[in-house]
Amino acid sequence: MKSIDFTQPGGFPLTQDQLGYLQTAYTECVAALAAMGGAGPFVVSGCVITKTLVSGTTYNYSITDGWVYRNGTMIHVPSIGLAGIDESIYAAYMVINDSVSSLVYNDGSTPNVIFDNGISLTAQAIGTADDSTHFLLSELGNINCNQTALATWTAGIPHTIQLHLNSQAKRVYYYAASGTGTFGYSLVNDSLVLGSEVVLMVYTAGVTGHIGGVSGPYGGTIHEIGSPTFTGNWMIARITYVGNIYGGHNFIANYDVA
Repeated sequence: MKSIDFTQPGGFPLTQDQLGYLQTAYTECVAALAAMGGAGPFVVSGCVITKTLVSGTTYNYSITDGWVYRNGTMIHVPSIGLAGIDESIYAAYMVINDSVSSLVYNDGSTPNVIFDNGISLTAQAIGTADDSTHFLLSELGNINCNQTALATWTAGIPHTIQLHLNSQAKRVYYYAASGTGTFGYSLVNDSLVLGSEVVLMVYTAGVTGHIGGVSGPYGGTIHEIGSPTFTGNWMIARITYVGNIYGGHNFIANYDVA
């Protein structure tokens, strides 16, 4: 790790180069540590997500203060919320807000040299693609697993979630379910390759219900192995892309309970 000894006498020659050296010292370390979790997005600290049913398919979201890592950048997340999302039409997205400001230099110039960013929540149409400015809230994971999510499964209301498969890492979704009914999933292609795998773990708290695939990317077929019926406190589904066989893109879903 880079460092500078400021204890030496004689008048330290502080220059822009030295300040740049100090800035690089901590940005390199942060990037190296965060890279253990992949490109993200994932939570480094804080950012507890709460999802509350309003009525029907409409929910409120709130997130506590914390930090998120995505594509080499640490982003501070203030305590934010989003009210009244109709999840039959919209999904919750995190929007990255970049800002830049200038300083007056000794020569009178005012270059843009101060850069910052932040995050806000917004509702966008279901299926809106991620880009450098926003990403799906349900994709937000933590440093120990690529994906996490939290939802309330209300009695009598079928709940369907999107599971993203990519070639970078196994993605793990954790869901807490309450009530009874069906819990479905659809698969979304993020640089899909042979062997891409996603794991869905649903904490069922001993309730009864059913989990099942809805569809795969490219109109693919999900072949289910094992019973998709809840019989314990956990339902685990491991979905793997097995290639273009049986006349189309196919996925194997292995179900287990615990």
